[in-house]
Amino acid sequence: MNINLREFSGIGRRNGWEFAALLFVALLCGLLIGTVLPGHGTAMAIVGKDKPTPLAIPDPVHLSSAFASIVQSVEPAVVNISTTQVHKASRAPRRPRGFDDPFDDFWNRFFDFPQNGSSAERSLGSGVIVDKKGYVLTNNHVVEGSTKIQVQLNGDATRYTAKVVGTDEETDLAVLKIGTSPWRSSGIPRA
Repeated sequence: MNINLREFSGIGRRNGWEFAALLFVALLCGLLIGTVLPGHGTAMAIVGKDKPTPLAIPDPVHLSSAFASIVQSVEPAVVNISTTQVHKASRAPRRPRGFDDPFDDFWNRFFDFPQNGSSAERSLGSGVIVDKKGYVLTNNHVVEGSTKIQVQLNGDATRYTAKVVGTDEETDLAVLKIGTSPWRSSGIPRA
């Protein structure tokens, strides 16, 4: 069976309304067959006629107590991370005499814009101790650009200085190393 596309498109142009009616009837038949005979196709024969069993949802009270016990067991490994980042203020270009901005004093007084020199920005984050040698896993955005990093163990007031060992911006992960080994006296489980 060889169909010439030019002849076929010529028939469509000459008898446009007949061609459109034929196309409409074909689509209507397909729609009716699809709605009247649902589930009688080959997909149901492959899967089977059994209805899927619903998932069993555990009791919320049991889930809550299980979650609480997991939190209690891993809580000693969670640490607080505080960072300091020093920003050097750029000096504004000197204005000619008589062209002072009347709002300079307002911005400096009420919004703590630095006059001259540098300013320190502090931020907080959290991390997890992953090794007894003092390695801590945290997010890269917590320590990015920091000049000073301090780690505080859960329930301990002592802050330990840490340094960045490695970072990965794509996954937003960073590894820190605490300078001293604080867990000899803190009861942190050893990895």
